Amino acid sequence: MKKFRFRLEKVLEYLTTVRDEKKKILLQANAAVTVIEERIEYLEEQLVSHNRSEETTVEALELQSLYVERVQSEIEKAEEELEERKKEAEAALVEYQVAAKNVEVLEKLKEKKKETYDEELEKEEEKFLNELSVMKGITLE
Repeated sequence: MKKFRFRLEKVLEYLTTVRDEKKKILLQANAAVTVIEERIEYLEEQLVSHNRSEETTVEALELQSLYVERVQSEIEKAEEELEERKKEAEAALVEYQVAAKNVEVLEKLKEKKKETYDEELEKEEEKFLNELSVMKGITLE
């Protein structure tokens, strides 16, 4: 009997490559979300630490007010970008899940085909051994 060969092996390889690409995209999207979250955290810490300043001159208060406005503006922009990146990460996750499911389905099909092949091979070997034993029985008599 021929060696086992999965007819859809090339398709499985392609889908595995697609899944790996989707996983890479997902990891990059999650990394982008993390970077922005860290940026927001840093800006909020800057805002808190700058508000502790004990300057009381008018110029210092005006500068502090301008700084606070600028940092709050940056936080707002970062939060908008964060929402955008989270949506991208969510879309990347869905795409990865679909690709992973496709690979899983083909891998299960391959396993079932291999099991069927092994069962047929075993039946053929058993049949051969039975025929061999029958032939030996005939020649011994």
